[in-house]
Amino acid sequence: MKNLVRKSLVTNILIVFVFFNTISLLVFTFFVIQQDKQTARRNVESSLLALASEKANSISMIMKNVAYEAENTATWAEEYITNTNYADALAEGYYFNQEGALVRKKPKIETDYSAVFFPADKELTAESIRTINLTEKLDSRFQEVPQRQEVVRWIYIATEEGLLRCYPYSGMGVFMPNHQQKDDPFYVAANAENNPNRETIWTKPYVDYLGTGWLISCSHPVYYKNSLFGVVSADIGIDTLREKFLTDFTLGESGIIYLLSENGDIIFHPEYVTPVTKQGQLFLDNIFKKNETNASKKKALETALNKRKGMISYMLSDDSTSLRTLAFAPIEGLPWTLILEIDRSEYTAIHRIERNNFLIFLFLLLSAIFTFGFVLLKKYSKPMNQLVSQAKNIAAGNFNDTKRLEGYSEIETLSESFCFMSERVKKYTERLLKKNGEIESIFNSISGILMIVTPKGEIRMINEKGKKIIGFLKEKECYCYDIFSNREGICEGCKLKEVVLNKEAAYARMPINGEIYNNAYYPIINVNNEVDEIVVFSQRVTKSVLMEKELQQAEKLAGIGQISSAIAHELKNPLAVIKGSMYLLEAYTVEKEDTEVNEIITTVSDTVNEAEKVIYSLLDFSAREEDKNVLVDVTKIINQILLLNNRDCIRYGITIEKHFKPNPFIYFGKAEPLKNILQNIIANAIKALQNGGKIKIEGSLEGEIGKQEMRLCFSDNGPGIPIEYLNKIYTPFFTTDREGSGTGLGLWITKMLVEKMGGRIEVESQVGLGTAFTLYFPINEKGMNYGLQHANSSD
Repeated sequence: MKNLVRKSLVTNILIVFVFFNTISLLVFTFFVIQQDKQTARRNVESSLLALASEKANSISMIMKNVAYEAENTATWAEEYITNTNYADALAEGYYFNQEGALVRKKPKIETDYSAVFFPADKELTAESIRTINLTEKLDSRFQEVPQRQEVVRWIYIATEEGLLRCYPYSGMGVFMPNHQQKDDPFYVAANAENNPNRETIWTKPYVDYLGTGWLISCSHPVYYKNSLFGVVSADIGIDTLREKFLTDFTLGESGIIYLLSENGDIIFHPEYVTPVTKQGQLFLDNIFKKNETNASKKKALETALNKRKGMISYMLSDDSTSLRTLAFAPIEGLPWTLILEIDRSEYTAIHRIERNNFLIFLFLLLSAIFTFGFVLLKKYSKPMNQLVSQAKNIAAGNFNDTKRLEGYSEIETLSESFCFMSERVKKYTERLLKKNGEIESIFNSISGILMIVTPKGEIRMINEKGKKIIGFLKEKECYCYDIFSNREGICEGCKLKEVVLNKEAAYARMPINGEIYNNAYYPIINVNNEVDEIVVFSQRVTKSVLMEKELQQAEKLAGIGQISSAIAHELKNPLAVIKGSMYLLEAYTVEKEDTEVNEIITTVSDTVNEAEKVIYSLLDFSAREEDKNVLVDVTKIINQILLLNNRDCIRYGITIEKHFKPNPFIYFGKAEPLKNILQNIIANAIKALQNGGKIKIEGSLEGEIGKQEMRLCFSDNGPGIPIEYLNKIYTPFFTTDREGSGTGLGLWITKMLVEKMGGRIEVESQVGLGTAFTLYFPINEKGMNYGLQHANSSD
């Protein structure tokens, strides 16, 4: 019952506020709108006409400047033709492409000089060469034009012979080898037949042959001895005109601006854009032929194209009362008109507020504010400030400083709720802090890197061990790809997007900065079934992967050893019998002197010896060496590896060329890593020559005595490595093997083993010519003395 007799703060405020503002707005609207409507419309129309005139004048000035540049360049061309002698020899930098057309070598920077195209079906005479050389003189002039006139996309000269010189440089591969420039729109418009008065001509829009879209050309003819020598043209892209002059029109949603020629041909219209279909295609749309152009609009457009400047309105449709207004102005020097079009209803809805009415309304509004302010200060503001203070104490963790307040019923109810909420929040916060401590302890006890990230990779939390491993110190927003890989986007192979899409856990093994990590991703899904965050557990497994691959290689060699041992055991007795038989046959036939029989006996004996040599060579290569430094016969190991791969060499038609100095080539160090390195390098070379070729292996000692290195170079004449892959070949799991037989770890392991031995690996490759891998290993004193002894003996 007590609550019913209390005054309701919210009810009182709403009743008074609605009543006062309704009366005020009705009175204000009635007096202001009527007198402001006509004034606003006149002002907006005046602004639209001024805007159309301003844009028309800007375009006119640009067009005049471009026309002046074309005329001036043509004058320079005539001067060069008339007064300058040029050599009959073609200047450097020109060559015939595969299709027989004469083109110019590409510069380092496209703005260094012009491009050239001379048709393949035209004979390159001495006069043609002279024309090419004299037009090259225009390069300096061409370079100045875009600097003065930013709208110029291309500046060029085309001659009657078919020569095109265009600046800035662009590839001429877009032209057919026998393409004739004088059949193109820019040339046809300015030739002697269509331009007998030799004036500067602007073309209709057409598609750029060089692939930049729609453009218009300003062409001026060049005459020599009263005959047409060629045409100088400057091109302006329709997109350039649109971006500079025709896209900043933002008055209303219906406002558009466009260009028409004197007969209604469309130069630019945002609603009529013809798609690009072929080079040289002319834009032939006419505004009067469009179905959307009704009789009223046609009449308005005819008026706009025939008058100098002004405004006119037309009916949007025959059965509608909606009006659209055209503000138009001519483009000086061209038969074009700029038209600005907008719905009249949009700008007639814009009104100004008269000053006196505004002041009266402001006075009434301020009076009401002060009146309400006095009442609310006493009955509402003070109690609410006390509630705000209590809320701040709760937010700061002080849950005891709350008490019940008196005032309007809403404030008393709110105060009671605050006291109850404070007690509940206090208990909940204590439990939450306890649980948070438990979770944080578990989080930090996990080995490896454990972190919580957003779907975009921002790190929200990371365990202490993870911070120590990556040196993490969060002073601002940090992203996992930035911390781990120094990248600006999510790493290749990362499963974040997949987890967000599938809402399921995912796993990945990823190379990061030369290390390999096993990553596990677990989504955290909110009540809306969306992934808010992802738990990422990352472990560095580089050493285990490397050991795994070395173990596989060791097991492979052990298997070869077992097979070789079994073969040697099975063949030992038969080979001994064959050798004994050959000895008896040789003794039996020694007195008969049969040359043919003796050759057969010798061949069989040599074959048996070679078979024994192969078996024992395989046994020797597959034998597991102790993990210590020994004298290693590098020549022997390479021969053994080639023997193991002899079948592939024969199948692919690969020839081997070896050069060692000294020979044998001796290295003092650990044998097993060296075997793995050489096996990987030779296997890659053979795989690259599946269409046949040659592998060249060179070994030498380099450097001064005391600082010598062992150099091993493996080169092939295969297809080579593309330049974009050269920086990736040592990255774990990177492979170009489309058959799926490669793991992408071979060269990574090779590089790590080489660097572990104190050496280095270098690669050189050219596509189509081949690849060369060069290994350098340091030589200690013992290996150096042994190598020098053999070097001197081999000399």
